[in-house]
Amino acid sequence: MGIDNLASTPYRSAKPGEIITFGTYPQSADGADRSPILWRALQNSGRELFMLSEYIFGLQAVSRRMRGY
Repeated sequence: MGIDNLASTPYRSAKPGEIITFGTYPQSADGADRSPILWRALQNSGRELFMLSEYIFGLQAVSRRMRGY
């Protein structure tokens, strides 16, 4: 989130460890099932919010040729 945006959001008071629902991600091949993304607040300076998704929601191989990677 940008510096100017955090002040106007309900996440301004998020505390470290708190789970926030923000955005969606398709869970099926056709994209019809869009589940909410859960984020864990790691740090909140009051101007910037550092978050990490609670679950991995995307997986893609780096290279099919690299077996031991």
